[in-house]
Amino acid sequence: MKKLFLMILSTMFLLGMALPAQATLIGDTVELARYYSGAVKNVDTVTVTAGDADAWSIYSRYTVNVEDTSIAVDFGYDRGVGGVPFTGLQVSGIDDAFTDVSIDTNIAGWADSRLNILSDGLQFDWSGLSYNASTYFVATLDFGTTQIPDLGSDISEQPSMHNPVPAPILLLGTGLMGLAGFRRKTKK
Repeated sequence: MKKLFLMILSTMFLLGMALPAQATLIGDTVELARYYSGAVKNVDTVTVTAGDADAWSIYSRYTVNVEDTSIAVDFGYDRGVGGVPFTGLQVSGIDDAFTDVSIDTNIAGWADSRLNILSDGLQFDWSGLSYNASTYFVATLDFGTTQIPDLGSDISEQPSMHNPVPAPILLLGTGLMGLAGFRRKTKK
């Protein structure tokens, strides 16, 4: 019985070791920068934690809260955003590679062409747009760990993705086969 328990325990340990880690922003030290007319006006570095303890406030203009997979901006008052070329928010220092960004906002005039993806972050260009206290802006990052490619279209057009799911299944199957063999030996 003790051997059976040890086999189950070691199989569970190996299975846990093979599971891929879920990428998030928690623990990352990111740099938040407010730009106006192409120049940096405010900059700060925060270590991302769950909740709003790490929220970054730009006077009363807006507050930025970086969470596990999202960047939320709460606007403080009515304001038109002038300035060209770039006026907005830059978040850099994201450690894990993300595969997609989706924006949920009610800023009139926002278009995805205003999103600039950097090698380690994002820029949100609010040039010429207006916001008020009821305006919201949330960017959600997809780190690709749970995405399954759409195989309904031409497979040659699909991005190459490594799917780590078979390794844990293989380990579990091997462990179950070992248990079955162990049970046969003990029954004889």
